[in-house]
Amino acid sequence: MKNKYLVPIIFIVALFIPLDFSFYFFPPAILYLMFLDIHLFCFLRRISFLLFVIILLIVQPMVIGEKDFLLLGIKFSTSGFYNGLIMIFRAVVMIPAINYLSKTAGRKKLQSLFAKLGLKNYDEILDHSQKLFPLLKEKTKEFFTKAERKKIFNPIELSAQLLAFLIKAAHSYTAKTKEENVL
Repeated sequence: MKNKYLVPIIFIVALFIPLDFSFYFFPPAILYLMFLDIHLFCFLRRISFLLFVIILLIVQPMVIGEKDFLLLGIKFSTSGFYNGLIMIFRAVVMIPAINYLSKTAGRKKLQSLFAKLGLKNYDEILDHSQKLFPLLKEKTKEFFTKAERKKIFNPIELSAQLLAFLIKAAHSYTAKTKEENVL
């Protein structure tokens, strides 16, 4: 049942499949990924994913498209609803596929792949990224709490400040920097 090429094919097809064929593709793809590992679908219970679903199924049809459906006095777009439903199905297929591929990919396989692509210091880069990404995550949370206190409502200004912060953080980190001295 486990074919090493089937999960990457499922991922690529889920990325590019048109709306007309998606209702035939997504249920078998979800079932196949469930048979591989049911724990890949733990993200479905998270609040962030449920918020994503609510936005795509309720808010998006009220804003996007021609309003051709009336429910409780609120006009909705059926095309916006179908597009939101397809986006949810894409996420439900692509997130577990990425998780499965990252679990099954060994360090040596990735090293040989990146060596073929011309990247020779894969182990060094992986070690630095494993140290740097948790620190960036922590500092990004800290940035957003500061931004809440400053009451920055302009999304362009907020994204520009975040981008400048991340560029500064990336340039201040070197291989010999202690973790507590970064940022």
